[in-house]
Amino acid sequence: MTETPSPHSIAVLGAGSWGTALAVQLARAGQSPVLWGRAEDEPELLAKRRSNQRYLPGVMFPPQLTIEPDIEKAVGANRDILVCVPSHVFRLGTQTNQRNANRFKPDSMGNKRFRAKNR
Repeated sequence: MTETPSPHSIAVLGAGSWGTALAVQLARAGQSPVLWGRAEDEPELLAKRRSNQRYLPGVMFPPQLTIEPDIEKAVGANRDILVCVPSHVFRLGTQTNQRNANRFKPDSMGNKRFRAKNR
């Protein structure tokens, strides 16, 4: 949606709280991250406002953070991919993005998993 990412930037898949926060921190650290979000994440609005008011109110996106609503473009131009989405979305993304699915190697993946304590 903004400028074309450099070939050495990082694609962050997931524009929720975790993905957005990591993309912002990467940009603050001097990287050029590309943040991808599903339609439900309203990537066009994120790009227009240069912030994610839903998950990180008041945090503005650094200029080097690019928002890309097309997963093919976000992943295709980047050397590194940081996946910050629920597992069902990851599965959907790799199935619809077969050209880049081979880049998601089992030995190079990690995830976060938190569970609320039952009271």
